[in-house]
Amino acid sequence: MNERRQIIPGDIYRHFKNKLYQIISVAYHSETGEKYVVYQALYGDFRTYVRPYDMFVSEVDRNKYPETKQQYRFERVILGGKDKNEERGETKANICSEENIQPVPSGQLPEAAPDDSSDAEGQVNPYLLMFFDKEGSREQIEYLNSIRSKIDDRLVNDIAVSLDLTVDDGRLDDRIDSLINCLRTKARFECERFR
Repeated sequence: MNERRQIIPGDIYRHFKNKLYQIISVAYHSETGEKYVVYQALYGDFRTYVRPYDMFVSEVDRNKYPETKQQYRFERVILGGKDKNEERGETKANICSEENIQPVPSGQLPEAAPDDSSDAEGQVNPYLLMFFDKEGSREQIEYLNSIRSKIDDRLVNDIAVSLDLTVDDGRLDDRIDSLINCLRTKARFECERFR
């Protein structure tokens, strides 16, 4: 198999229908040994899917979808304009900064600017990616405070759903405070002495 088509958990892929997904794991069927890719949508209700590995890495059927510009069914989105396989030695903070989130050069996905409040399905808010790149609740709280003026209701909802939290409707400032309070409670129970 081509090394560039190796599926690595944590990588983000764009489906040829222009939706983004994050790889959760590569799994094996317990009876047949068949290899599968487990991946999660980065839009809507963040559903988790499973697909045979060979199908995931396959090329788009040009007879069925002649209008598509993408070569493969799923193509990796590269953070910071660099291949993550080449960046394994660098910290994620260096790769995933506000200025460096870019699609793969050959892709058709529009570049997501940090202040882009677009609700277009298939695009993930770069602030959401950077939020989950933080180590623990305390860093997540600091990050939310640092971008507070750029947070919108959609980002609050996306973070809450991802963390399995409920943040009541209301004024945006109150919703942000509620999210931060939930993270503070979580931080109190994160036991750093066992790490």
